[in-house]
Formats: sequence, structure tokens, C-alpha cells
Amino acid sequence: MQYVRFEKSLSILIALAMIAATAELADAQDTGSTNVDFNKQIRPIFTRHCTACHGGVKQAAGFSFVRAELAMDSIEPGDADASYLFERVIEEDDENRMPPPEHGPRLSDDEVALLRAWIDQGAKWGKHWAYEIPQRSTVAELSDENWPIEPIDRFVLRQLDSGILNLPKTSDRCDGCVAFLLIWSDCRRR
Repeated sequence: MQYVRFEKSLSILIALAMIAATAELADAQDTGSTNVDFNKQIRPIFTRHCTACHGGVKQAAGFSFVRAELAMDSIEPGDADASYLFERVIEEDDENRMPPPEHGPRLSDDEVALLRAWIDQGAKWGKHWAYEIPQRSTVAELSDENWPIEPIDRFVLRQLDSGILNLPKTSDRCDGCVAFLLIWSDCRRR
């Protein structure tokens, strides 16, 4: 019984990690005609590249990316080219660009494109996810309605069908891995 519970927990944990990673990748690549989501696409850029120096506690130059009222002074909603923030991010001169080289790498081309799209779309600052009302996710039709056992399996199958994930659709190949993990975790307890 304990083996079944562990296998199920491990499968769910791995599936959630893969879904989160592929969803973030898909969000980061999708800057076309859809609206840029601040919490899913822009806040992670600010967190990765900006908040170490411009965060809640440390606010270099009196500037913070934690609260909208402290960051929006440098953003011209609807016009990325007129925004001081965007100007500093795309600056070629390392002395003036953000983040400075000693604090991290330049934003990637995808991150710059997301930032531009977000500002051009009006730079709507979303509330932190913890204060948002959860919305139920929907899953489109599946290639095999009999494959999902648990509700989370529907999301895993959708990713498998899309080709983003390249995994076997059955757990036969995973049984050896689960047995190894059980033995390994038992040895660690000793």
C-alpha cells in the first residue's frame, strides 16, 4: 500500500513540475497577438533581473518593482519607446543598461519582446497571484479520454499530445525508477 501511495505521489509531483515548466516556456514564447499577463510573464522577469536591487527592502535610487506605484514612474503605458524603463533595458552601453553587468546578464530577446508588448498594451500591473481569485482551468478535447486516471492526468496528456513533452504514456518504463527511489530513500533513512 505504501508503494502505491509513493508511486502516485511521485507521478503527480513529476507531472506538476513538467506542466509548470512547459507552461512557463509556452507563456514566455507567446508574445504575438495575445495579451501579455503581468503575473505570469512580466513579474518573473522583474523578479529574476530587477528586484535584488529594486525590491521591497532594497530600493536602489528609490525605485522598486514590488509595488506598481513605485515602478510606474519609469513606464509610459502604451508606448515602450517612450518608457525610461524600456530605454534602460535595451541600452547598448553597459554603463547605462539595466541590469548592470555586475548584477546579471542582459534580458533575453524573448524577455525584451515580452516587456515591449506589455508596455505597448498599457502596462497593466496585476495583483500578486496570492490575491487573485483562482479560476478553474479547462482542458480541450483529449486524444484518448480513457488515458487519464486522475484529473491532473488530463493536463499531462495535453502536453504529451502537443509534443512539448516526450514521455511514454504508460508507467511501465517508470517502474524501475520508482523501485530505485524506494530503495534509495530507505537507505537514506538509515
